[in-house]
Amino acid sequence: MTPSVRFDQGRPIFHDPSGKGYRIDLWLTGSASEAGFIIGNGGQRSHTVSVPGCLAGDLVRVTFSVDQHGCILSGTVDPANDGPDLVRWVLSNHTGGPVTFASMTVKAFVGKF
Repeated sequence: MTPSVRFDQGRPIFHDPSGKGYRIDLWLTGSASEAGFIIGNGGQRSHTVSVPGCLAGDLVRVTFSVDQHGCILSGTVDPANDGPDLVRWVLSNHTGGPVTFASMTVKAFVGKF
């Protein structure tokens, strides 16, 4: 069973497989510009985006303004390693070859339960 989403008065409620529901009461956002780069197969690129008020354990969603070209994008809040109010994004390339990215905007969305 996979998690599902429904809406209550316009707010998303996430349900995990155990049947518990979690409502996101507040979305925090941040964005940053990133210069173009190349990631070789098996490589990663990582950086941070400032999102004031984010805490370890918050729900994180990261997006790029350009195509991900099949690479895997993830985000996390880790104040012990990155400092307060920062979301770290990681882009991993397992496509079988190098991937070139143009300059972009990175957006981070942090859900507060």
